[in-house]
Amino acid sequence: MIKIVTLGGESNGVMVTVSSLPPRPPVVEIGRTPNSVTHSWYSVEFERYFSMPPVVIAGMQTYDGRDPAGVRIQGLTSDGMKVKIEEEQSGDSEMNHATEIVGYL
Repeated sequence: MIKIVTLGGESNGVMVTVSSLPPRPPVVEIGRTPNSVTHSWYSVEFERYFSMPPVVIAGMQTYDGRDPAGVRIQGLTSDGMKVKIEEEQSGDSEMNHATEIVGYL
């Protein structure tokens, strides 16, 4: 129970019952792909099942290509996702990329 106190420090006599579930630790998975992710979509299966699609943070763990690039994610589900390396086109219009390792949380 929580006692609500006014700014003057006196109790206003209102009692509020607060109930909640005990906190559960978050379900987290940390992983990485083999050195196989290119400009084509690569399927990743999570090691654990999530009750709903998780929030994913992914990044390149290697930089084998010479052009600036980033990780893209699509098809995120409770048991997996697809990732690819997408090059930007500031230096040239070609977007093929060498193999990279992608890490995710």
